[in-house]
Amino acid sequence: MKGDLQLIWSVIQTTSRNIRSGFNLAVDLVMSLRSAVILMTFWTGIAAYAGTIEQQTDTPPVPNDSRQEPLEDRVSSAPESVLKRFSNELNVNVSAHRVTPDERIILVNAFAQLAPFQREVLRNRLHAIYFMDGLPGNALTFPDGGPTSEPMYSIAVRAEALHETVSELVTRKERTLFDSAGSELSVTVDGGTLNAMVYVLLHEGTHIVDFAIGAAPDPAHPSGNHPLVSGIWRDGVTPVDQYRLPILMGISFRRNGQIIPITHAADLYDALGRTPFISVYASCDSHDDLAELVAWTELTVRLHQPYRILISKGAIVMRVIEPAKSNLVQARLRSLSELTGS
Repeated sequence: MKGDLQLIWSVIQTTSRNIRSGFNLAVDLVMSLRSAVILMTFWTGIAAYAGTIEQQTDTPPVPNDSRQEPLEDRVSSAPESVLKRFSNELNVNVSAHRVTPDERIILVNAFAQLAPFQREVLRNRLHAIYFMDGLPGNALTFPDGGPTSEPMYSIAVRAEALHETVSELVTRKERTLFDSAGSELSVTVDGGTLNAMVYVLLHEGTHIVDFAIGAAPDPAHPSGNHPLVSGIWRDGVTPVDQYRLPILMGISFRRNGQIIPITHAADLYDALGRTPFISVYASCDSHDDLAELVAWTELTVRLHQPYRILISKGAIVMRVIEPAKSNLVQARLRSLSELTGS
């Protein structure tokens, strides 16, 4: 068990160093895109970032017995120590959000949409879920809960996500890739009308599963990579040469990346179609590759939601891209079903 714990922490800490400054999001909320590198982790919650907010204690580990209370009962007000660390790291003010009865119903319904394998792992590994006002992105997962025989994690969520649809949340994120000033072109992601918390929990739940089983690459132990990522990633942030396409490697989601003119949107999605990544965001690092693959597959296959990227000129749709139907993405589904048991 000690060796497994060290391996998981190695994954988290190594990826934290590689990813923390990955891409520039939420420019209008904090600072210019070129200086907002640290915000990359907050769009869909790269769990590896959380090495900066792990809890420190001299208390000896205690057994991590399975918790029986419903997952939604783990909603908790974010401790002042966590709020302070978030605020200091991001140079913004975040505050605890009090979940209303109506918002709790939204969360109950979203947890109900998790895949069984995610619910089982979260039952044992989810310490708390914190909703925050002022969080510059969507969500993140981080080690939390004090020392136990197995690591525990908490999820911090931008409270506004409780009142968005999947389509609204992912469209907002996707549009940060492009400079559309003076252009009639626009990019929209049609991810269906389910509440955005379904997507957030599918994605974040996969991060916790990932860290529990060590699926995504650990550069120190490449032979242990799961078949889902083997042959796709050289290390946590570098795809193998075949999939290191220049336009994808230069996006603003990545360290030192750039916003691209929206006139190159078709070129970006053409490049995406030549990779096994289910979204542009998935091309940024191995952990989000896995989380995006699970989230969008669950949404489209099990929950029967659409996943289409639309490039429009004014009111006219010029191009429709469906990344989940890519042959390279479809080829990964067998390995995915072995992981999820579906």
